[in-house]
Amino acid sequence: MTKIRAFLLPLLATHPIKFNYLLLCIQKVVQSNIYLWYL
Repeated sequence: MTKIRAFLLPLLATHPIKFNYLLLCIQKVVQSNIYLWYL
């Protein structure tokens, strides 16, 4: 978790738009996985 955070923080500082998009993608993947789990 710390490694991921250390990687994401500079990314957030340099590419906030890309970071937000990445976050959105992760959220969609997580939501679809939850949806598939309940099928």
